Amino acid sequence: MEVMIVMSNKQIWSRWYEKDKEVLALVTSLKRMNQWQVEAYAKVIIHQTSEMQLKNKESFMLQHGSDKHLSLLKSMGRKRWYDKNKYAYRGFNALYLMDDHARREIATLLNDSTALLHTYMGRCESYGLEPNGVVFEQLLLMWVTESEQDAYDYVDKLEVEGRLTVLPSAT
Repeated sequence: MEVMIVMSNKQIWSRWYEKDKEVLALVTSLKRMNQWQVEAYAKVIIHQTSEMQLKNKESFMLQHGSDKHLSLLKSMGRKRWYDKNKYAYRGFNALYLMDDHARREIATLLNDSTALLHTYMGRCESYGLEPNGVVFEQLLLMWVTESEQDAYDYVDKLEVEGRLTVLPSAT
């Protein structure tokens, strides 16, 4: 649900992630997911924000004033839904610190990847297997670092090899 107050034709958003429809869609989607799904996405958010910060360190450091860091200190009360999970807490705070463009880029990429989640869960279900969050995290990381097609090809490979819920490094 999008919450916004309109005053004098100016939009005032009640939360930082409501300023952009892609970011809001990602947060809304994550809020509906279970624990292992949220953790997988949060870990990939942490990875992506770290990569972006390394590539553009000066710009990242210059654009964040004390207001954002003060806001993070206030978040230590852990009252928000994503504060309860250590990965989601770190992931959302990392996303919060990104500039609007970078935040939108990450959100758009991850919003598109929900089809991969449904494919993976469907394949596991068809074999009567419990999906493995760490395996899905690997698939999601492949999606963002390599390509969508590589991730789907890897799901196919895992299915053929009977390893849908087995960590790739465990074999």
